[in-house]
Amino acid sequence: MLRNSVKRLWASGRPAINGWLSIGNGHTAEIMANHDFDSLTIDMQHGALDYAAALPMMQAMRASEKTIMARVPWNEPGVIMKALDAGAYGIICPMVNSRAEADKFVSAVRYPPLGTRSFGPTRVSLAAGPDYAACANDEVLALAMIETAEAVANLEEIVRTPGLDGVYIGPADLTLGVMQGALPPGFDREEPEMLEVIHRILRAAKGAGIRAGIHCGTPEYAARAIGWGFDLTTVGMDTRLLATSAATILAKVRQLLAADGGAPSRSPPRSVGPPATAAAARRRRVGLVGYGAVGRYLARAIQQDPVCRERLELAFVCNPRTPSVVRDDPSLPVGVALDALADFASRGADLIVEVAHPTISEQYGAQFLEHADYLPSSVTAFANAETERAMREASESGQGHGIYIPSGALWGARDIQNMAHRGNLGGLTVTMKKAPHHLKLQAPLSHKLDEVVASGATGETVLFEGPCRELAPLAPNNTNTIAAAALAAHTLGMDGTIGRLVCDPSLEAHIVEVEVTGAANPGAPAFRCVTQRINPAAKGAVTGDATYASFMSSMLDAGGRGGGLHFC
Repeated sequence: MLRNSVKRLWASGRPAINGWLSIGNGHTAEIMANHDFDSLTIDMQHGALDYAAALPMMQAMRASEKTIMARVPWNEPGVIMKALDAGAYGIICPMVNSRAEADKFVSAVRYPPLGTRSFGPTRVSLAAGPDYAACANDEVLALAMIETAEAVANLEEIVRTPGLDGVYIGPADLTLGVMQGALPPGFDREEPEMLEVIHRILRAAKGAGIRAGIHCGTPEYAARAIGWGFDLTTVGMDTRLLATSAATILAKVRQLLAADGGAPSRSPPRSVGPPATAAAARRRRVGLVGYGAVGRYLARAIQQDPVCRERLELAFVCNPRTPSVVRDDPSLPVGVALDALADFASRGADLIVEVAHPTISEQYGAQFLEHADYLPSSVTAFANAETERAMREASESGQGHGIYIPSGALWGARDIQNMAHRGNLGGLTVTMKKAPHHLKLQAPLSHKLDEVVASGATGETVLFEGPCRELAPLAPNNTNTIAAAALAAHTLGMDGTIGRLVCDPSLEAHIVEVEVTGAANPGAPAFRCVTQRINPAAKGAVTGDATYASFMSSMLDAGGRGGGLHFC
């Protein structure tokens, strides 16, 4: 019998990457099977297909020898047995809410004496081999979906169902079921209450000695889930892959046409200057939101820096609070000033860069991501859970536009992120030390700073020590590095990452100290890494000198990685 490759992967200690098929077509299924998925699941519950479409899909994928599974419409024995007879090597069964329902599901998957599956492997015996019936009970996977409050309440009984190979989390229905509509459905949950439920299901499965799978919206979340211990992650859905590719190509063509003023002429235009270079044709159009010191620096760099000039051009510059400072600046090209930020989409930007205030992301972040990649400098905006949720959902909606977090003063951002992916991150504390004139704080933290200054205190004074989520609103302009660290340390997040803000009148620089500790390892000392960055800063400057160049590098690096959240 053709063996189940997913079971072989698990036996060797490796996770499986699963693709998802919702289009009822053998050719699209064959295309997906031609890529490096470990398994592919035909969605007979919510996909646009039925048995008549599923059978030729399985036939089209046979040559790939991938493990083919099916999510059946319901926990109905006849439907389950028919999917198995067609060639499914695994069944994902929705809405398994009790031990009795789990027993019913497993019984339909197993031949006697382990179950009640009827014998009739009409097509699967041709695909799997003549010994299918003798080996099927060992090779076919039974995965029960946990996606309701009732299932969570009965979790310990469900995971101990004899013959059940694992559980599979559908985050959308699980959110609806557990939160009863208080949160919208969707993948890649970040809410603390949902993460607690997801980890509870994972722990229960591991405790019972069975496998755990989860449906993911992005590669980043799938990697995190594997780091947590999930054995199977679904990350590629045919419909979303098709939509993302189409949206990306169309958006790019329309942006190029908009940059040229409309549809291309059938005859070449008369030359009015030097011929356009290939590099110029590939320039990414950048929209700048904010025209303070950093905004002016970036606008100047895009026009004058040799590397920036080759790769970037200005789509628009907008200073929402005082548009006149952009309109009246003679150093900017004619036509780039944008008075009303609400009109940003008309300028066809490939990348929108925020260098203004966290409220820009709160008001426009999700809208920006419908049209372009987004690079926010005010990373503290993510401390607002609703803002983070809206932007993450927009970046994962299939448009192909991503959120790009500038590493800036955070050395080792990707190392921290990789530790979190692997589940090896135990703790993270980021300390920012600045002189009083470098701090721009909100009450009540501003009152504490005033008291320190009035007292004439010298040396270091700790103004705040606690979760990043609590610190960010009090120091939105001074703690972007701490917020970026919290996003990198996604297993800790804004609530688990500790931020320390220290005032020291003697400083003529911004100092960032990052302390990373590894996960506890019984019987061995924990990993620990401490870094310090000293960035000279002019008196009163919120942004240190080196940060300007660092942010320009982030702007050049932003883009090309698709939807989701990335560091640059």
